[in-house]
Amino acid sequence: PRNHLVIPILAGLLAMSVLAGGFLVIQAHGFGVLERVGAALGARWLAGRTQLVQELEREIRAIHDHRLMLGLCLLGHFFCWLGNGVEAWLTLRWMNVHIGISAALVIDSLLYGMRSLVFFLPGAIGLQEGGYIMLGALFGISPPAALALSFIRRGRDLAIGVPALLAWQLVEGWRALRGVTQR
Repeated sequence: PRNHLVIPILAGLLAMSVLAGGFLVIQAHGFGVLERVGAALGARWLAGRTQLVQELEREIRAIHDHRLMLGLCLLGHFFCWLGNGVEAWLTLRWMNVHIGISAALVIDSLLYGMRSLVFFLPGAIGLQEGGYIMLGALFGISPPAALALSFIRRGRDLAIGVPALLAWQLVEGWRALRGVTQR
């Protein structure tokens, strides 16, 4: 409560909540305005592609029409975020770094917010490591421990991601091979 960062963090959370809510409202109800602005700005780029824009609009509206499924997806996303925060907390505990679970959740959520801002950077390489060091310092975690946590998280991503990519490649390779042999 006495931390000088409480007010800026709360203001940031409020601003992000308003922006996220506005994004959902525009997705659900405001495509007409966006379509007109897009048509005016990109008439040359969108020439002949209006059917694709309309199809995208229909698909997004179909997603929003299934409110129960959308809510379940939101709930699932929340529990995954919660699980990631608990995982970070447990990892730090096992590294003999004792912080509260709420601090671990805050660190994890702020880090994933940072990662979302740099979506164009593959794997957020460098950002994740620097982010953990910076955020860890705010919560009393030493830079070596924060960097170790980042490397452990990278290891988890590799342990899950590499087999998934290999399985995908095998499936696609099998489909391509079957397509070649059937001709």
